Amino acid sequence: MKITFYLTLLLMLSACHHETITPNPPEPPTPLPTDSTIIDSSYTLTNQTWVLTNYRVGEFGPILDRADTLHFANNTTYLFNQFASTYSFYPSMSIYNLTLNGSFLGNISGPLYEYNLLSGQIEGNKFIDITLGSSGVEYYLWMHRI
Repeated sequence: MKITFYLTLLLMLSACHHETITPNPPEPPTPLPTDSTIIDSSYTLTNQTWVLTNYRVGEFGPILDRADTLHFANNTTYLFNQFASTYSFYPSMSIYNLTLNGSFLGNISGPLYEYNLLSGQIEGNKFIDITLGSSGVEYYLWMHRI
């Protein structure tokens, strides 16, 4: 039995041979995955005029009437009742984000959906006060394009 064991061990050791392993080269970088839900950025507010007809402070406050005109003069400046201020409008995933600086509500930011841009109607979209030091008050806006 010992002889069989030693013969098996001798056969196993003599069957082994040293193999030099060469390292693999690094793999080339792969491109980052893209998000297919990003929407077309061809929409613009430039040269459009919208009227703010109503707003509400908070989710359950009364709907208050307004008659403010917003004219988007170029891609960074808008006129709020003839007073110039800045804004930003850019695609963000499957919506557009509109930030109005210097409005009567402060600096507010909220979503616009493709429906809003196609129909020319904003019907109670939630905007948040992003003014430095604010507590993030929510406003709901009703606007239409003229």
